[in-house]
Amino acid sequence: SNCDHQNGYTGTLCASCLSNYILSEDYQCTKCPSQFQSLLILFLVLLVSLAVLGLLVRSAVMSALKPKSLFSVYLKIFANYLQLMVLTSAYDFKWPVEVTEMFNIHRQMGAVSDQFSRFACLVGDENPRRVFVIMLITGLAPIIIMVGTGVIWFGYWVVRRERVKAVNYFVLTNVVVLFLLHPVITRRAFTMFNCHDIGLSRAFLRSDYSIECWTGEHQIWTFNFAVPVLLFWGAGIPTVGLLVLIKNRSHLQRIETKIRYGFLYNGYKHSSFYWELIIVYRKVLLGALTVFSSQWDRQVQALVATGFILVSVSIHENQKPFIRKELNSMESLSMIVPGVTVYCGLYYISDSMSSAGKLMLFFLIALVNMAFVALWLLRALRDVRLYLKKKFPAFFSSSTMKSILPSIDSPRSEEMDSDLEQEHDQDSTQDHILSKHPALGAKTLIVPKGRLLFNRR
Repeated sequence: SNCDHQNGYTGTLCASCLSNYILSEDYQCTKCPSQFQSLLILFLVLLVSLAVLGLLVRSAVMSALKPKSLFSVYLKIFANYLQLMVLTSAYDFKWPVEVTEMFNIHRQMGAVSDQFSRFACLVGDENPRRVFVIMLITGLAPIIIMVGTGVIWFGYWVVRRERVKAVNYFVLTNVVVLFLLHPVITRRAFTMFNCHDIGLSRAFLRSDYSIECWTGEHQIWTFNFAVPVLLFWGAGIPTVGLLVLIKNRSHLQRIETKIRYGFLYNGYKHSSFYWELIIVYRKVLLGALTVFSSQWDRQVQALVATGFILVSVSIHENQKPFIRKELNSMESLSMIVPGVTVYCGLYYISDSMSSAGKLMLFFLIALVNMAFVALWLLRALRDVRLYLKKKFPAFFSSSTMKSILPSIDSPRSEEMDSDLEQEHDQDSTQDHILSKHPALGAKTLIVPKGRLLFNRR
């Protein structure tokens, strides 16, 4: 064999990896760390995943209780951007090393929950094959995590004696978990259909070239596991979410509903409460497009992907589903940046492009991505500063903090906050009520605007 065994390559087309190597997301063989290091990495990934989950759950609760707080919405927009960039990186457009490294950063940031491949280094290379083991773990992960969160919140119920609050937070936690895992699950399931046709009516699985597609074990795993996973998780999660929101559409401003499902519709206009599920469907379609167009000519792939993104941006701009203009613009940019990246891939495909030209394209791709991240940080942190300023007014009123931080009480900010209040005024007409609110386990005063004024135990 002429394969580069020293770097882990073997098998058909030298595209498989040796037993002590693992195939990365960009189809490169990388050496497995030691078993201790693999376990340590998985432990750290688990800690980071729990921290991200806690942040999203906390920000969702904050958005439910304080309508002006939109930090969870900014987090979702950034997550959507990262997930789109990960999907973009799946296209084989002869990306240079610099762009590939940038994609790796996106994968590490956007796929904290997509570390199931780390298990591959902990299992042998015998049957069932590693790729099937990873597929199994990915498909069962939501069930395992839901059982885990159920145990945690059941314990909270037993200790604190707050059943309704425990149920509400259990539902919210799993809504966030499914939001994070959904693109990972669908992308992993779609890889079972991603085959490379080498001619003579033979095709091999791109994620493991030792497996011939549509024969033997591949056929069994694809139709008995990958297809059900796509139907149950890929299509089922957004469909069930949409049905739940439609069922509760007349009660979306109730505190209990906002805590349970507000993560899905916070920040959207009342008429566009379903839009987050549209975004989920869009990512599923793009994921399917990256797999089923893999046999097409690369130029056609790039043009179709760019066209799909442009249509998505056009629909979004026509609908403008968010309650703030800046949220609408950020969501549009979160799609435009991956679109620009894919379009630049057209030029990388061309063999006639000089090294200097490819370097300029890399700088363009890096610039638009860094500009988006910088703008996102500016706007998201302003929302955080506004929350902290109200939480700790004495600290932020000090002369030192005034000299360090720019003012966040600009006329423009006040105008946007006023618009946000009007949006919630239209959605809620509750009377003054002072009662024991079961969703919060506390005495809560609700005013006609539907705004939570204070929480008194």
